[in-house]
Amino acid sequence: MNRVFICGYFNFPRGGAAANYVQSFAKVFLRLGKNVIVISNINPNIKLEGNKYQEIQVENVQLREDKLGHYIDFNFLMGKYYEQILSGLSVDCSDLIIAYSRDSFILNSVLKIGKKVGAKTGVCLVEWFEKKDYGKWFRNVEYWKSQISFYRVNLKFDYIFPISTYIEGYYKKKNCKTFRLPSLVDTEEFEYNEKKITDKRIFIFPGNGKMKDALEETIQAFALLRDEEVLKLEFHICGVGKLAKQIIKENKLENSPAGKIVIHEWMPYEELIDLYRRAHFMILARDISRMTLANFPSKIPETLSYGIIPICSRVGDYTKLYLMDGVNSLIMDGCDVQTILHGIRRALAMSDQDIINYSNKCRITAETKFDYKQWVKPLDKFLEKEVL
Repeated sequence: MNRVFICGYFNFPRGGAAANYVQSFAKVFLRLGKNVIVISNINPNIKLEGNKYQEIQVENVQLREDKLGHYIDFNFLMGKYYEQILSGLSVDCSDLIIAYSRDSFILNSVLKIGKKVGAKTGVCLVEWFEKKDYGKWFRNVEYWKSQISFYRVNLKFDYIFPISTYIEGYYKKKNCKTFRLPSLVDTEEFEYNEKKITDKRIFIFPGNGKMKDALEETIQAFALLRDEEVLKLEFHICGVGKLAKQIIKENKLENSPAGKIVIHEWMPYEELIDLYRRAHFMILARDISRMTLANFPSKIPETLSYGIIPICSRVGDYTKLYLMDGVNSLIMDGCDVQTILHGIRRALAMSDQDIINYSNKCRITAETKFDYKQWVKPLDKFLEKEVL
């Protein structure tokens, strides 16, 4: 296997959690001495060096710009774009083609090219939604494409790369060859200094995209804090500012402690990183559902890299495999208002030295469990066993 192609539509590079996941996966392959080509739409905010980003070759998928043309391309013709690009890159039997997509058209195109030239194929699976997660699912094109993909098309790939044990379990029962890969980071990109302890504890709630987190319950929990507790903290909500303001208004919490929450509708990258460096705690309250069990939030390894202590609900692989209550996290059983309030009060009761100790262990967890370099040998072993 000489080249690895990763295909999808994820605003590469650094255009969000999907692009970051692919970038980390690509770095693992680069460490194995492979040439990596990412085929995706390109993030216009990032300047490439020629057609490369950090040694990763990037091939642009450019859809029509007019509204109707873009809709047709995105929903029905994506597969043809990838088929044309892959054919133009002279894919052969020594290559590995990986799809990062729920789009059945893209997946079928990857399978078609792979079969045509005798190349191995793989698919990254990072979500498993239910009908209710699609709103009016019966007329939602994305819903029908994802159903066809998850239960039929994915089974045709040589290799499944699931993000969680929950998704992996389903495909193992179908006798698929799997290699589980959680959200990863390059910890060398995250400058870490021991946390500075001030008179206020800084809490953050980072959110974006499809909301899996209990934002309303978190805001209501802060509204119940006593005045003396409010004086001890700052609470920042990032990425979902509009929704947060709506929740506060609808629940008439403007004059409660929730009215003192610092809400950021959008933050320049430099300001967000500065906040991460100062923050002590990250709240990640989630209900137990198929969506939350299947997912692995990228904010876990990212915040751990900055030594931010997660206050999180017990759901998914991160609390099952990587986080330990009272060591590198504060774990909650549930995500109701009173449970979140108890989690916040546990954090406020921690001593300065406890925060420093937990924070240092968070960073160690990021380095030893989620740094992409830790996954090079396991992937190499998988490839030697399954591919070569």
